[in-house]
Amino acid sequence: MVGGILGVLLLPVAAAALWAGASLITKELTKSEMPESIALYLLLLLSPINFAVYLGSGLDIPPAGGWTILLTAGVLTAAAQYLLTRAYAVADAAYLQPFEDLKLPLNIALGWLVFGAAPNAAFWPGAAMIVLGSLYIMRRETGRL
Repeated sequence: MVGGILGVLLLPVAAAALWAGASLITKELTKSEMPESIALYLLLLLSPINFAVYLGSGLDIPPAGGWTILLTAGVLTAAAQYLLTRAYAVADAAYLQPFEDLKLPLNIALGWLVFGAAPNAAFWPGAAMIVLGSLYIMRRETGRL
Protein backbone atom coordinates (compact mmCIF):
# COMPACT_ATOMS: atom_id res chain seq x y z
CA MET A 1 0.00 0.00 0.00
CA VAL A 2 2.84 2.40 0.80
CA GLY A 3 4.34 1.83 -2.65
CA GLY A 4 0.98 2.62 -4.25
CA ILE A 5 0.65 5.88 -2.32
CA LEU A 6 4.24 6.85 -3.11
CA GLY A 7 3.60 6.15 -6.78
CA VAL A 8 0.53 8.39 -6.76
CA LEU A 9 2.46 11.13 -4.97
CA LEU A 10 5.16 11.01 -7.64
CA LEU A 11 2.72 11.33 -10.54
CA PRO A 12 2.59 15.15 -10.33
CA VAL A 13 6.40 15.27 -10.19
CA ALA A 14 6.61 13.09 -13.29
CA ALA A 15 3.97 15.21 -15.01
CA ALA A 16 5.93 18.39 -14.20
CA ALA A 17 9.13 16.86 -15.61
CA LEU A 18 7.34 15.79 -18.79
CA TRP A 19 5.69 19.21 -19.15
CA ALA A 20 9.12 20.87 -18.77
CA GLY A 21 10.47 18.64 -21.52
CA ALA A 22 7.54 19.46 -23.78
CA SER A 23 8.05 23.18 -23.14
CA LEU A 24 11.73 22.99 -24.08
CA ILE A 25 10.97 20.99 -27.21
CA THR A 26 8.26 23.48 -28.18
CA LYS A 27 10.74 26.34 -27.74
CA GLU A 28 13.27 24.53 -29.93
CA LEU A 29 10.67 23.78 -32.61
CA THR A 30 9.72 27.46 -32.87
CA LYS A 31 13.16 28.09 -34.41
CA SER A 32 12.18 26.20 -37.56
CA GLU A 33 8.38 25.80 -37.50
CA MET A 34 5.46 28.20 -37.37
CA PRO A 35 3.47 28.21 -34.09
CA GLU A 36 0.32 27.25 -35.99
CA SER A 37 2.02 24.15 -37.38
CA ILE A 38 3.39 23.09 -34.01
CA ALA A 39 -0.02 23.41 -32.34
CA LEU A 40 -1.66 21.44 -35.16
CA TYR A 41 1.00 18.71 -35.07
CA LEU A 42 0.58 18.34 -31.33
CA LEU A 43 -3.19 18.04 -31.55
CA LEU A 44 -2.93 15.51 -34.39
CA LEU A 45 -0.31 13.46 -32.53
CA LEU A 46 -2.34 13.45 -29.32
CA SER A 47 -5.54 12.29 -31.00
CA PRO A 48 -4.51 8.61 -31.23
CA ILE A 49 -3.26 8.69 -27.64
CA ASN A 50 -6.53 10.18 -26.44
CA PHE A 51 -8.45 7.59 -28.47
CA ALA A 52 -6.43 4.80 -26.81
CA VAL A 53 -7.33 6.20 -23.39
CA TYR A 54 -10.97 6.29 -24.50
CA LEU A 55 -10.78 2.64 -25.57
CA GLY A 56 -9.38 1.80 -22.15
CA SER A 57 -12.38 3.43 -20.51
CA GLY A 58 -14.71 0.81 -21.96
CA LEU A 59 -16.09 3.06 -24.72
CA ASP A 60 -18.53 4.77 -22.39
CA ILE A 61 -20.48 7.47 -24.22
CA PRO A 62 -20.73 10.68 -22.20
CA PRO A 63 -24.21 11.85 -21.22
CA ALA A 64 -25.81 14.55 -23.37
CA GLY A 65 -24.72 17.36 -21.03
CA GLY A 66 -21.15 16.08 -21.07
CA TRP A 67 -20.61 16.81 -24.76
CA THR A 68 -20.78 20.56 -24.24
CA ILE A 69 -18.14 20.36 -21.54
CA LEU A 70 -15.94 18.05 -23.62
CA LEU A 71 -16.15 20.26 -26.71
CA THR A 72 -15.45 23.36 -24.64
CA ALA A 73 -12.43 21.66 -23.05
CA GLY A 74 -11.17 20.69 -26.50
CA VAL A 75 -11.48 24.20 -27.89
CA LEU A 76 -9.85 25.72 -24.80
CA THR A 77 -7.01 23.19 -24.96
CA ALA A 78 -6.36 23.90 -28.63
CA ALA A 79 -6.43 27.66 -28.04
CA ALA A 80 -4.14 27.38 -25.02
CA GLN A 81 -1.64 25.25 -26.94
CA TYR A 82 -1.62 27.70 -29.84
CA LEU A 83 -1.13 30.72 -27.58
CA LEU A 84 1.59 28.98 -25.59
CA THR A 85 3.40 28.03 -28.78
CA ARG A 86 3.17 31.63 -30.01
CA ALA A 87 4.60 32.81 -26.69
CA TYR A 88 7.54 30.39 -27.00
CA ALA A 89 8.17 31.69 -30.52
CA VAL A 90 8.76 35.24 -29.26
CA ALA A 91 10.01 34.86 -25.67
CA ASP A 92 12.58 32.91 -23.70
CA ALA A 93 11.33 29.81 -21.90
CA ALA A 94 12.73 31.10 -18.60
CA TYR A 95 10.66 34.28 -18.98
CA LEU A 96 7.48 32.33 -19.65
CA GLN A 97 7.83 29.88 -16.76
CA PRO A 98 6.44 32.18 -14.01
CA PHE A 99 3.24 32.52 -16.02
CA GLU A 100 2.72 28.77 -15.53
CA ASP A 101 2.18 29.56 -11.85
CA LEU A 102 -0.92 31.56 -12.79
CA LYS A 103 -2.65 28.27 -13.56
CA LEU A 104 -3.05 27.50 -9.87
CA PRO A 105 -5.07 30.57 -8.83
CA LEU A 106 -6.96 30.58 -12.14
CA ASN A 107 -7.92 26.92 -11.71
CA ILE A 108 -9.14 27.62 -8.19
CA ALA A 109 -11.14 30.70 -9.19
CA LEU A 110 -12.68 29.16 -12.31
CA GLY A 111 -13.36 25.86 -10.56
CA TRP A 112 -15.25 27.74 -7.89
CA LEU A 113 -17.10 30.08 -10.28
CA VAL A 114 -17.99 27.53 -12.97
CA PHE A 115 -18.37 24.28 -11.02
CA GLY A 116 -18.81 25.44 -7.43
CA ALA A 117 -15.81 23.35 -6.41
CA ALA A 118 -13.39 24.58 -3.77
CA PRO A 119 -10.20 22.89 -2.60
CA ASN A 120 -10.18 21.29 0.84
CA ALA A 121 -7.91 22.37 3.70
CA ALA A 122 -5.14 19.93 2.72
CA PHE A 123 -4.68 21.83 -0.56
CA TRP A 124 -3.65 25.19 0.89
CA PRO A 125 -0.26 24.31 2.45
CA GLY A 126 0.94 22.94 -0.89
CA ALA A 127 -0.43 25.91 -2.77
CA ALA A 128 1.34 28.26 -0.36
CA MET A 129 4.62 26.40 -0.90
CA ILE A 130 4.29 26.74 -4.67
CA VAL A 131 3.52 30.45 -4.52
CA LEU A 132 6.22 31.24 -1.96
CA GLY A 133 8.80 29.16 -3.85
CA SER A 134 7.98 30.94 -7.10
CA LEU A 135 8.23 34.35 -5.44
CA TYR A 136 11.57 33.39 -3.88
CA ILE A 137 13.00 32.24 -7.23
CA MET A 138 11.68 35.32 -9.03
CA ARG A 139 13.24 37.65 -6.46
CA ARG A 140 16.52 35.71 -6.45
CA GLU A 141 16.74 35.79 -10.25
CA THR A 142 16.09 39.53 -10.38
CA GLY A 143 18.71 40.16 -7.71
CA ARG A 144 16.30 41.53 -5.10
CA LEU A 145 17.24 39.19 -2.25
